[in-house]
Amino acid sequence: MDSSDSSPDRQEPRPAGGKGVTPAVLALLALGLILARLHTYAEPLERDITGYAVIAHELLAGRRLYAEVWDHKPPAIHATYAAAEWFAGYGPDAVFLLNLVAAVTTLLGAYVAGRALGASAAAGLVTAAFWTIVSGDLVFQANQPNTEVFINAALTWAFALVVGAGPAPACGLGSGMGGCRPPVDLALAVTRPALMTGHGTTRGAACREAALTTCHVTTEAPRGPAA
Repeated sequence: MDSSDSSPDRQEPRPAGGKGVTPAVLALLALGLILARLHTYAEPLERDITGYAVIAHELLAGRRLYAEVWDHKPPAIHATYAAAEWFAGYGPDAVFLLNLVAAVTTLLGAYVAGRALGASAAAGLVTAAFWTIVSGDLVFQANQPNTEVFINAALTWAFALVVGAGPAPACGLGSGMGGCRPPVDLALAVTRPALMTGHGTTRGAACREAALTTCHVTTEAPRGPAA
């Protein structure tokens, strides 16, 4: 009796091509993000960003949030800026550090999501490359670390982890986020290249349909008044 007949079926992961190619391409994309943001390093910062930095600085000096320094935002953004100041000092270097961390974190999440949806490392790299291009949009000030960049990072990783679990959670995520407004648009739109290059498996088809529907609803939904 052939011993191979009794062994359980296994789905071996598809090779990504040459060993080390995927990490090298991701490193190049990350370098592209860094250079693009370095180009606008001296750009005047949006007033929300400077407000977060000043409040974070005062918190590190011992003042109390919502009592001695005031903002209507939840405290996580101020804690994030305070952590950056602790590492990089008070000033533009801390803001630049946050910019890079958020962008590269989202880049990696986009790769994981694309790889899961497209069933190949190539699809993940195409998705990551698309994010690299659109993530620095100057019109939407996407090159500055406002609250949206951190939301993008969290949503992209949440999306990546859910689609890796199968079609049912992906469809649920698509339905839940369908009525959201930006910055969800950008975080979900990075999946489009992977959806176009994926294979026609049952799971892949369901995930692609869920994500495409979500992207369409989010990007085409009527916009409310700006907050």
